[in-house]
Amino acid sequence: IIYGAGGIGGVIGGHLARTKHDVILIGRPGQVKAVNKHGLRLVTPTGTHILRIPAVNEPREIKFGPEDVVCLTMKGQNTDEALSVLKKVIEDVPIFCFQNGVRNEETASRHFPRVYGVMVRVGAVYLKDGEVTAQRDPPGWFVIGCYPKGIDKLAEAVAAELRVAGFFVRTSEDVMPYKWSKL
Repeated sequence: IIYGAGGIGGVIGGHLARTKHDVILIGRPGQVKAVNKHGLRLVTPTGTHILRIPAVNEPREIKFGPEDVVCLTMKGQNTDEALSVLKKVIEDVPIFCFQNGVRNEETASRHFPRVYGVMVRVGAVYLKDGEVTAQRDPPGWFVIGCYPKGIDKLAEAVAAELRVAGFFVRTSEDVMPYKWSKL
């Protein structure tokens, strides 16, 4: 579940959907309306893809299952409010912070017990509802780990699925220094 269907979220969700992963986007009304009506238009250096991905405005519109993970891709200033809304719908779901900045994981850990840090390097552009552009091929790279430290099977599994979708991914026992160094 991509929570924040803008540039980074659209590129991640688009590449996952393009490689046959089940994806749901949570986004702002204009983006959601355009994606549901016309599909997500994912523009890449190697071609353009129209992807039929379900999109919703709020987490309460999703029936969560035991295999779901939430990838936070919204701006950091929206993290606390977004997770408060999510917490009203589901008590425990793994949260992967695909966000710039270094405080999102701390905020997420106040709401949910399973939090993962992700250092993000994705060239993404979102200027028009229903369309995102991945500026690179491969589309980007990530470093993933448990917050505050460690690696578990889920971190490795998410990393593996992102690799299938075309991203470079490394896992690390200590992800936060990667995020700090990017900052």
